[in-house]
Parts: sequence; structure tokens; C-alpha cells
Amino acid sequence: MSLPARKIKILHVVDLSKTGGVEVMFMDFLSQILALEPDFEHEVFVLRVNQERKNILSRLGVKAYFPENNKYNLLRRLKIIKLMAVKKYDIVHGQNYSGNLWAAIGKFFQLRTVKLISHEHGGSWGAEGLLKIASQFWALNSSLIICNSNAAAKIIKGKIYKKANLRVIYNGVRRTNLKISIAKPKNDFKILFVGRLEEVKGLRELASALKILHDRDTQFICNILGDGELRAWLSRYIEDNDLCGKVTLHGIVSNVDQYMANSDVLVLPSLREPLGNVIIEAAHQNLPVIASEVDGITEIVRHHDTGVLLKPRFIRSLPKLPKQVVSAYGELVAPMAIDPNELALELIRLKNHPSECKALGLRAQELLKDYTVEHYTNAIREVYLTL
Repeated sequence: MSLPARKIKILHVVDLSKTGGVEVMFMDFLSQILALEPDFEHEVFVLRVNQERKNILSRLGVKAYFPENNKYNLLRRLKIIKLMAVKKYDIVHGQNYSGNLWAAIGKFFQLRTVKLISHEHGGSWGAEGLLKIASQFWALNSSLIICNSNAAAKIIKGKIYKKANLRVIYNGVRRTNLKISIAKPKNDFKILFVGRLEEVKGLRELASALKILHDRDTQFICNILGDGELRAWLSRYIEDNDLCGKVTLHGIVSNVDQYMANSDVLVLPSLREPLGNVIIEAAHQNLPVIASEVDGITEIVRHHDTGVLLKPRFIRSLPKLPKQVVSAYGELVAPMAIDPNELALELIRLKNHPSECKALGLRAQELLKDYTVEHYTNAIREVYLTL
């Protein structure tokens, strides 16, 4: 595709205060596209930010509009309207619910044409009541909605706006090849969980499965990386069930890829998972996954070929869970949890068949080898040029 006669001015609207995949991937994408495409002029309207990402944006030399603090300030956010009018951006690119909403508000009040890209990473799963109305607002005002999976597209079409103009662009992650080893006893089967410690991640089912392994005298080590509201509960559960020598809560770490390179299996028993960047990251380290058969997970894991998919069995109804998820058959259904006994049996089976476990990891690496930040950046570059 030919390049434009002048620079395309793009404003990104994003919350950079969290430690999730959306924020990490945005920073990787921005670094890539700045190096790849000099004919784009990028600026960032930051809704919230942590100091580390603030420093990175400064080092990248990107013009960024930061809040004075991370407290919600309506007047400050409304300044995006004037900013867009003065700077005359060609494209405004929102990220997830909050970024999409404020990008749409800014675009709605412009007298000139502005192309709005809304990027769905999972925020629409929890859109109910006023949040749903707000999501419908940004969807109606979008020139294009980028979805990170076919499951995300089904949620948008089935729940938010059935006439939305959608394009699926799968997430991409940085690829690393590590040789560093984390010293662990060789006889232990090394299980890994990476993610937010929240109900939606199925951590209660994981904890129950680990107790079953312990009760069966299975030799294993489980490293849990991440933080969240369930950390205190997990800590008590580990202590109450004599798992202290086998299960470790590490909190947020900077060397996730090292843990992946030195584990035997990743476990992701989520009740909702728009895609699962952690599965892609694990595959790049030849690490197979045992995961729930739900949402976008089924698009990047092939059952008994690149990993193991467990059917959700038990309906879970908790205040912070979404009301609907996408089943393996593409239907919107109530969120359900996997059976901890099935998870425990699969872990024991893979432990007893290390050659199969290794083969799953190698095939996962082959399947997802192109799910990189480079491919992701090129796909979005094409969208910008098309618009």
C-alpha cells in the first residue's frame, strides 16, 4: 500500500496505569510503529499512568498528555475535545472501554471528519447498565472496531451493536528465546499461573486442583505470578491446606518469560478470557497450556494438539463476573467454572507423560509463532493507511 503525501496524525487514548496485557502490548506496539513508520505522527492522551510507562513515553519522544494524578477528573478528560479540534488529528485510536469512550466523546464534538478506531480487548464482556449504553455510544461512533479475537467480535455483535464494522486482529507479543534456568528440584513437575488474581481467572478451581495433587502425594511445584484481590484468600488457602512448600505467590515479576522457559505447563482456568496473551507468550517458550474451553482461548489452543482444553461445568454467579461469555460453539452463555478434579487429572497425566507434554509445547510454538508484536503492528499500520 502506498504511503500518504503527508504525515497521518494519530491520537491514542489509553489508560496506562495497570499491569495487564492491554497496557504492555500498547507500549510494545508504540515502540514498534515509531521505528517502522516515519509517515505517522503519534500522540497519546493518557487517562491514567504509572511512573514506569510515563518514563518510557518520554524516552520514546512521543508527545503525551498526562493527568496531574490518577484521580478521576472529568474536566481534565473533557479537554480531549479541544485538543482534537486544535491538533486536527486524522485518526483517533481508543484502547478498551475507557479509551474507546473518551476517544468517542472527543470525536463526537468535532466539526471536521475524524476517523475513530475503537479497540476491543475484553471490556465489553462486563458492559451492563450504564456501561453498556456507553459502549453502544462508542461503537456507534466508530469507523472501525478492532477485536482481538472472534469471541470479542461475537460479544460486540451480540451484546453491543450488531451493525458494527469489525476487524479481527489477533494480539502479538514480544518474542524471547531464553536459556536462563530457575533452579528447582528436577523431580518436581513445574506448574505456572500468570495473570491477575481475580475471580474471573478461575483461581479457586486451580487452588482446589493443587490440593488434590497434594492429597495424592504428587510431586509438583506451582508458581503463581500476579497480584489482585484474591491474593489474601490464596495465601490463607495455601497455609490452611499445607501447600506452603509447593505453591508460591510471587506477586508481579519482571521475568515472566524466565518462569515460562523453566516450567512444564501453564494453567489458565479462566471463566472469561477474550484471548489470552499469556498463552501466546508461553507458546513462544514451548510451554503448553491447560485452559478453559471458553471465549478466545479456543482460537489459539488446539485440544490435545497444542494444549488441553477443559469444558466448563459449573455455573458461577458472582457480582464481578460478566453475565455472558462465548462458548466453544459460539453461543453467548453464562460463565462457568471447570471441574478441579478434571484439571488435577490432566496435570497428573502430563506429569506422567513428559514426552507428550514436550510435544504439545513444540506444536504450540509452531502454531503461534507469528503472533508477535511485529505482525500485530503491521496489521494496524495497514488499517491506518486504509482509513
